[in-house]
Amino acid sequence: MRVPAVAAVVMASGGGARLASALASVAWAGERIVLDPAARLTREPLPRGVRLHAGVAEPLELTTAPWVLLLGDGEIASADVPAAIATAVAEPGARPAYRIPVAVQGFGATFRPPRAPIRLARRSEARLRIGPGLAVDLGPPAGHAGQLRSALIVRTTERLGEAVEHLDAQATTLAALLAERRRRPRLWHLVLGPLAAGGHTLVRALVSRRAGGLSCCGRIREALGAASRGERGEMVRVPSTYAVVGTLPVRAAIRRDLVPLLGPWLLARRLHIPPHATPIVSGRGAAYRIGLPGGLRVVVRLYRRGGLLARLLHETYLGIHPRPLRELALTAEIRRRGVAAAEVLAARVEGWIAYRGALVTAEVPAAATLVEALRAAPDVAARRALAAAAGRAVASLHAAGVFHADLNLTNLLVHP
Repeated sequence: MRVPAVAAVVMASGGGARLASALASVAWAGERIVLDPAARLTREPLPRGVRLHAGVAEPLELTTAPWVLLLGDGEIASADVPAAIATAVAEPGARPAYRIPVAVQGFGATFRPPRAPIRLARRSEARLRIGPGLAVDLGPPAGHAGQLRSALIVRTTERLGEAVEHLDAQATTLAALLAERRRRPRLWHLVLGPLAAGGHTLVRALVSRRAGGLSCCGRIREALGAASRGERGEMVRVPSTYAVVGTLPVRAAIRRDLVPLLGPWLLARRLHIPPHATPIVSGRGAAYRIGLPGGLRVVVRLYRRGGLLARLLHETYLGIHPRPLRELALTAEIRRRGVAAAEVLAARVEGWIAYRGALVTAEVPAAATLVEALRAAPDVAARRALAAAAGRAVASLHAAGVFHADLNLTNLLVHP
């Protein structure tokens, strides 16, 4: 069945299989458009005939079809939606907009929020609206909105990692919409909206998590809490050479021999950077060289957001697997595999689902970033030698099975 009067607009967050399923479920629409507010999907492969719009735009700007249907990239139009929409839009007295129920399916149950969002509207009436809890719909209409009985389906994942990744992608999309509208929400607003889709997975994973989730490190995926040998994934595991100390809201993983030295400092309610610390010039301006008692020289990096989310959250992250602990576990594993990487001495996490973080690494003596070394190189031959050395370092990284997600000239170190 075809409904040429309707353009289906899919609000994209993370792409992949979720986006593909959403697009496939509206193949009956006269036009299919992917709206990518955060401009993250410019390389995403799309089915033939599907248009991608990177950036924020109103439905009025995207299509000339008389009607607009809005979906998220985790939503699927059920089999009876096209017939219900075709009937509604063909009626002489059609409403300017229609509410469509959203059914969240997972773990053998179906949950329907009490109030259905407006997802179908005449093009002239269709406006992206950010409502309570930062839920996005079309509205408000000039007149009373009708109600369709057919539903949009959201199938929750049972994998905790996938749920957290989707929450982060949704938060990035919301940040782009809010920045365009010059709205600055409270943090609990930003958490509440995305949790509607992933909350079931998060709660189930937390309830079912066995004690002792922070244990020794094996393979990289296991170190980051992935499932192993048919078991459920757990919280981030740290190597046995580290001790996890403290309780919520502040805890830290510290190399065992350094707990007496670093523990009191890292477990303080607020992390204090000593006045003698030397700031390190970096993209986000949150790293310091510090000399500690006993001659220990360390680099402390405070986690800072980049891109659009930095305007809203700055130093706050969302997730069950804290990034500082993940980075500690990952660095320990790649060092075990022979990769030259600065040793992580400790990782600090402040908070739980919404958290701040810091990482303490051993200072590499007389080290400079690759970009600094290239600028200081006296001639072309020296620059070529540096480039060759960097290539060998990256090759060793890949040979060890590690692929850096943000490899650039500022996080490659050159030392004598």
